[in-house]
Parts: sequence; C-alpha cells; structure tokens
Amino acid sequence: MSAIVTALSSISVDRLHMTWAVVGRKKELETLLKHNDPSGSFAGYRTLLHNVDGPCVPFISMYLQDLVRSNENTTPGHDSATVSFYQRMRWYDIVRSIVKFQNRPYSLRATYTLPFIEGSLREHSGKSEEWFWTRSEELVQAEMLHADIRRGLSEAGF
Repeated sequence: MSAIVTALSSISVDRLHMTWAVVGRKKELETLLKHNDPSGSFAGYRTLLHNVDGPCVPFISMYLQDLVRSNENTTPGHDSATVSFYQRMRWYDIVRSIVKFQNRPYSLRATYTLPFIEGSLREHSGKSEEWFWTRSEELVQAEMLHADIRRGLSEAGF
C-alpha cells in the first residue's frame, strides 16, 4: 500500500488533474494518504492495523523503526554483559505485533492481478524518472485537448 500511495502521490501522477477528477482523488487517495502518513509514528496506519482481523502483510519499515527507536531509547548497564529486560520486552512486543497477522492463512487469488503487476513491472523496469515525467507531460496535453473538446460539445448542447 505504501509503495502504491507514494507512486500515486508523485508529481508525475499528481499533476493529471482531469484523470483525478474522473477517479475521485478525495475519496480514495486521501484516505490512503492518512494511513501512509509517517507523522505520529504512523498513527493512522497503526489504528488501521489494530482493527484488522485476519491475515495481513504489514508495512515492515514501521516496525523496523520501532526496533531502532527501542534500541536507542534503552541504554544497557555499565557492564557489556548486562541485559536490559525492558528493551527485550519491547522487542518482544514489536515482533509479536508483526507475527499476529500470520495466525490465519492468506486466501489470495492472483489470477488477474499478479500477471498484470508482473507485466507492468517488466515493461517499465529500468525506465528513469525522466521517462515518467515525459509520459506525464504527454498525458497532461491529451487531457487539455479532451477538455477543450468536451467544453465545445457542452457549448453546442451535447
């Protein structure tokens, strides 16, 4: 979800105003953006995960950040052999949060989606950000052309 939201929020896609008007950006993407917002330690995403009952593939980066923060916030004793039980307890809680989604099997049917994603990745792998910007520019020009045609039809009474 994070990768998809980030891609849809990129400037190359964000500037396609006519496309977003048809898709309904406010309804769909804005909701996802709330869950993908890293502020507040991903508070929106954590709330969403708290309500999930069933299999889920969590955003691992959030948990890795938790582990790093836990490691930074707890200082071991003066002796290198000293064990911080608070730190170990915190690590346990973080790892338990990750594995709780593995209690149920995943029932995913990838008959249409997976081949589409794999084909798109093969087709666009190795293309630079410049290529995407150029393609975005082409689409913006096409949107403007269609807007002019639509406006003309509307003025003619169609």
